[in-house]
Amino acid sequence: MVDLLCQVWAVGGSDSEAAYFADIDKGTLSRYLEYRPSVAQRKARLLERPILLARRAIIESFDGHKATIVEGRKKRSVLTVKNPEMALRYLERKLKNEFSLRSEVSGPGGTPLTTNADAQVEGMRNDVSKLNRAIADEMAEIKKLQSAVKAKPRKR
Repeated sequence: MVDLLCQVWAVGGSDSEAAYFADIDKGTLSRYLEYRPSVAQRKARLLERPILLARRAIIESFDGHKATIVEGRKKRSVLTVKNPEMALRYLERKLKNEFSLRSEVSGPGGTPLTTNADAQVEGMRNDVSKLNRAIADEMAEIKKLQSAVKAKPRKR
């Protein structure tokens, strides 16, 4: 049974897939891994294998070979790249600041961006609030004056 499980883990398979392949229940596999830490450790090592194989394949896909260039009477050796597209994709992921095509739409560490427009809108909201309070104060003053005018008897 362990050999069947290891075959699945060696290709990056999940516990569900391994349990299915070994024809056991997933809960049984979980309990087995708890009681057999050596198998759990082996599983962890095997799950790294596909990643390492993929890394090797990536590097080998653009690992160059020497070519000789003739310029007049001079010969010089240069390193050429087998697969420049793969090399660029690798750099886009490893050196994001320099090679990534992705645009950052958040601040450092994923914090929200704050723009000058945000500050201007907030300032305008504050201005509108102040104007509304001033208008309310003026309206209250007008009502007081109207009440005072109505209370005074008219002279004829």
